[in-house]
Amino acid sequence: MLLLQYISRTAILGLLLGNLPIVSAQTAPTKPATTATQHAPLATPAPAIVPPSPNPAVKHAAGSPAELAHKIWLFTNGDKTLTQLKSGLSGGDSQLSISIDKPMAEKINGVLGQAFDPIPGLFEEYIAKTGKPEQLAEIVKWLDSPFGKKVREAESKAPPLQYNELERTIPLKAPNFSKEREQLYKRYDKVAFASTAKMITETVEFYLVVNNGIKPPTERTSPKELEQAVKLSRTRMDGLTQQLLPHLFAGTYRDMIVDELGIYIKFLETDAGQAYLRLTSDAYVAALKQVRPTVLLRLADIFDDELAVLSPYSKESLSPQKQRQLLQTMIKRYGKPPLIGAILEIRGGQITIIRHGAQQEMFGRPSQDLVTIDTLLKDLALARTDMRRYYQVVQKRIKSGN
Repeated sequence: MLLLQYISRTAILGLLLGNLPIVSAQTAPTKPATTATQHAPLATPAPAIVPPSPNPAVKHAAGSPAELAHKIWLFTNGDKTLTQLKSGLSGGDSQLSISIDKPMAEKINGVLGQAFDPIPGLFEEYIAKTGKPEQLAEIVKWLDSPFGKKVREAESKAPPLQYNELERTIPLKAPNFSKEREQLYKRYDKVAFASTAKMITETVEFYLVVNNGIKPPTERTSPKELEQAVKLSRTRMDGLTQQLLPHLFAGTYRDMIVDELGIYIKFLETDAGQAYLRLTSDAYVAALKQVRPTVLLRLADIFDDELAVLSPYSKESLSPQKQRQLLQTMIKRYGKPPLIGAILEIRGGQITIIRHGAQQEMFGRPSQDLVTIDTLLKDLALARTDMRRYYQVVQKRIKSGN
């Protein structure tokens, strides 16, 4: 079963993100550009994508878990899937769009074009470490059988399910199956639905978070709103997968006769088949979760320069001297008003000032001259708020214009 390719063939980016309450793949930022720079959609051609081959120079011992895991990766047509996923992120009609200048677009496309490169190795590593050797051997034995090869061929040639087709037919009408295929689909749905839904759900979450990360800090959805959008998408995945799965089943295995399809589903119902479904879906999800923080941090580097260290995905410790430098950079970049507003918000309207050399506290909005790096650090300590959380509040206030 081509679990990975289901993700790309469902046109998830257009179908799902376009229906969620955050900036979608086809939505431009709500704020106009504030500089004289000429802006354009993120349409710069992405770097050429070469399907990744995990550790091509490494020769795994015959029959080893590593070799078996590599064969499983090849059977899932993973390289083709990653190429399609990259295309969805880096260019084409379903790209993640945002109005930015051309040099920035090139940098973003460079990051997105490499976003999935580590996945093959991570996928294989997970399966080799998690799968039982005897199970992996049994899985690969079946995949290498004549029927297994026929399944892989069918899945590699499966036609895409285009977004415009889905858009016209949602809610989707069930495909017309013969009585025999209807019975086979019911068995297939029973064994494959959970794994497929898990992978689709995690991919949608990846797109949601990365879509937010390619926007400048002042235009991003707040962490709380993004969390709500992710939760909403999760509540909808089962229903949407339930609509899509019969169409994917019908299109993918249309050239396989009933007897051949029955043999495949019978394999999926065995312990080895269940292990195959579980391992491939879990390996994909684990790999996707591992690469996401790196992608977001690299995007933060592009937009925030020296402030990238304040990304919630950065693990770098912040010394007192480093915090002073970061505050100085924020003041230079944004001015004092949003920084003061953020402190007032965090401390419930109270703020520390220095007047005539004496430190004191007051309510309200003081003169900017009375607020210094020292007072900001004092307020953060009093509020027990770290610099990264403070930067999120600053970004929110800049976005809202306060």
